[in-house]
Amino acid sequence: MPSFQARKKNYSRRVNYAHKALINNERSREFNNCFEMYDGEYVVAALMRRAKKDPVFKAAILKDFSTASDGAWERVPWHKTADKLSRLSDAQLATLAAHKTSEEEWRSAHIFLPQLDARKCSEAMPFEITRREGPDELVEEYYARSLREAVKAVESWTDRTVLGVPFLGLFAEIEVRSPEGDVHKV
Repeated sequence: MPSFQARKKNYSRRVNYAHKALINNERSREFNNCFEMYDGEYVVAALMRRAKKDPVFKAAILKDFSTASDGAWERVPWHKTADKLSRLSDAQLATLAAHKTSEEEWRSAHIFLPQLDARKCSEAMPFEITRREGPDELVEEYYARSLREAVKAVESWTDRTVLGVPFLGLFAEIEVRSPEGDVHKV
C-alpha cells in the first residue's frame, strides 16, 4: 500500500497531468484516470483554482465545457465542486485527497471485493447494515453466512483506522438486521 506522502505526490501528478491535457485538448485514458482515484472532487477544485490565475487554462476549461456552459464561465459545472472546497488550502486539498484515496482503497479491499465472493456463496444471506451518525443514515446490503459472521465483520470496521482516523465515526450507531428481521446493535 502506498505511503501517505506517495498518495499526495500522486494527487499532485494527476492535477498537473489534467492541467496539461486540458490545455492540449487531450482526451485519453490517462486523462480520465486523473479523476478516477476516488478523489476527483479535489482534483477538480485544484484545477479551478489554477484557472483563476491562468487565463489560458481558464479558456481551455471553458472550451472543454462549451456545450454545457453555453460559453459562460459561471456555468462551467465544476464551480459547484470548487466552491464546496473553497475554504481549504491547497495543502489541505492534497491531504484530504490522500485520505479519501486510502479510505476507499481499504473499503474496496476489505468490504467490496470480499462481498463479490460472498454473494456467490450458496450459504450466504443478505444482511442489512444500518449506520447512523448524527442526521446521516446509510443502509447497505452485506452478505454473510450467519448473523454472527456479519456482526464480526462490522465490529472489525469499528476498530479500523485509515491514516489514524476511524473508518466509522466514534459515535456511529450500527445495526445489523438478518433476513428474518433479527436486529443486533454493534
